[in-house]
Amino acid sequence: MKWWICLGLCVCSMWAKPKPQWVESKICEQEHCAIGQASKQEGETSAIARALKELRLSLNTSVQAEYEQSTDESGQSVANERVRIYAGAHNIGYKILDRYEDSKYLYIKLQYDPSKKLVKEAPAPEFRELDNLEKLCQDSKLDGYYCVHLGNAYHKGELELAKNDKLALKYYKKACLMGTLEGCVLAGEIALKESKKSAQWYFSHACENGYGLACAKSAGLEELVRKRLDLYALGCKLNDSTSCAYLGEIYALGLANLQANHAKAKDFYKQSARLDPYGDGAVLLLGESNFDPASMQRLCDHNNARACALLGQQKQDSSLLQKAFSLGSAQAAYFLALQARDKARDNFLTHSCEIGVRNDFTKACEALGDTLLASDKARAQDYYATSCNHLFYEASACQKLYDLSPDKCENESVCVSLASEQDPALALSSAVDSIIDDDSPLDPTLTPKPSQKKSPESTFEKVDSTPKSTAKALPPSKPKIIKLFGELGLGGVGAMRFPEIKGMHKILDDEAMSFAGSARLGIELSTAKQPLSFYAAPFIELAWQGLFSAEDFAREKERDDDKSDEESGRVSALLFGSGIQAGVQYKIYRAYGIVNYLANFSKLSRDISVPLRDMLGVGFGVGIELSSMRLGVQYLYQSYTYHTGYIYSDRHSSILVLDSTSKARSGAHGVFLTIGFGF
Repeated sequence: MKWWICLGLCVCSMWAKPKPQWVESKICEQEHCAIGQASKQEGETSAIARALKELRLSLNTSVQAEYEQSTDESGQSVANERVRIYAGAHNIGYKILDRYEDSKYLYIKLQYDPSKKLVKEAPAPEFRELDNLEKLCQDSKLDGYYCVHLGNAYHKGELELAKNDKLALKYYKKACLMGTLEGCVLAGEIALKESKKSAQWYFSHACENGYGLACAKSAGLEELVRKRLDLYALGCKLNDSTSCAYLGEIYALGLANLQANHAKAKDFYKQSARLDPYGDGAVLLLGESNFDPASMQRLCDHNNARACALLGQQKQDSSLLQKAFSLGSAQAAYFLALQARDKARDNFLTHSCEIGVRNDFTKACEALGDTLLASDKARAQDYYATSCNHLFYEASACQKLYDLSPDKCENESVCVSLASEQDPALALSSAVDSIIDDDSPLDPTLTPKPSQKKSPESTFEKVDSTPKSTAKALPPSKPKIIKLFGELGLGGVGAMRFPEIKGMHKILDDEAMSFAGSARLGIELSTAKQPLSFYAAPFIELAWQGLFSAEDFAREKERDDDKSDEESGRVSALLFGSGIQAGVQYKIYRAYGIVNYLANFSKLSRDISVPLRDMLGVGFGVGIELSSMRLGVQYLYQSYTYHTGYIYSDRHSSILVLDSTSKARSGAHGVFLTIGFGF
């Protein structure tokens, strides 16, 4: 009996139809083709639905086509109403190229066909589209795409439903959590009306899982310029045309501290145009060559808002501007504001600013600041800051903001240069700190990081949407507990009075300023807390101090010795000693007290004996620390002690005598400019 069964199986296998190559490889050779697979228990509808899903993803959402139920070779309708709902919601027309089934699975090969039209017969009375969408939304095997359609119905008020964004968000969220990333973006758009934090979660979740459009949406809510730039780079790598277009703009304008590169910008525009022939990349590519009204009109006819806005402004055609405005163009709202007055103008500007900051246009925010400057200075500053501190900033807004409130000007591309016009040290500070702090260069080859699917509620607390800035004009250095520091000082010492030289009052009362210099090396001990830290810094010091005029001294000697040669220059002392600084540092600003003691170890200067014994200095200083560099000003009151006895010239026998009856001590005020380092 068993051999009959074996024989039957062999005969069946001989007559069984071999598997087509497209089933084995899951690859369509035809253009705009997709393959769907479903178990026999699920049925052909599920196979068609999955093929449509793949077809839609390959065609992107820009496809606009009519559709109809598919037919077999005999012309009979084979797709049921559920498939028709799916095709209708996606606005995709298709035809079935091939079918195959084995003992377990069904395979359907579909091809996009824009010529197909939906049959106009009404569905059977017992069929209710809404009920079927609800059932399809619950089918986890379809990955939540029907939940998107149901959310669209509530969001747009279709299928005889009233508009209800709360229910629309419910179904978009369900689709998102089931794996349909388009649902995440749609959920984020609705959530944005109530909570930026919630919207950012939806966008970030879809972006991290490989949906390029979500990366562009997430970038629009990002405050940090560098992170926004990286999101556009990631979105472009994930084949989002808008992200590529914005990257092109960044390189064309030289934004985010990148070198302007028109060749690279053009490459990004071309990449964007390949992904979407009627997208912003195509518009910007036209702008790189010349403004062709006919080409721009063709893009406008395909509902490109930017093209309609630019064409409407050039032609002064309000109908084109209105069309662009209805399509969500920030530029169109700004251009319409230029033609409007009073409240209408403010409404257009407000709308343009709100849309523009999430994209690439901030001119309207600056214009709002101009409007409010006379009546509400605080709000005007906020609008200037919105425009200035943006990736796509307006330089004129930065100038206005800096004039009103320099602390709010945080655009490192503009504000630092404005500050450096008043203090060149600030430019050096920014340059050094940008090298130290910039540890995340733009990497267009970024790949999406794998992430676990989590509900928005469970991860909202991890998203920080508070404004931040990495582009402060004066970034503080990070305090360390121990630093090696060095300092050079150069300044003048005035009002120096020497002990009386017997009978020689002109030299004694010399008040001409003397130059002095010093070099210090020491160790700084700090509490290393931010933003306020305390420190003490012991040091050793080598100093040079001018004392009095050798020429005046020589003239006084000539009175006793006519044969003496006239000396020139100043008699000076070389001193060595130690001291300590102690003070506070707040961010980059430093204030401290200083004490030092120096002993003279030079015996001759200009062949004249040096009478100075030692020096004690007490004073204070202020300065700034720019990364590892320090600049400052010091004041010291210096008390000098002298040897009593003789001042003599080594080349002459005549001498002058310091009066030992007077106190061999004097004092002088010194001011020094310092430059140093601290590691």
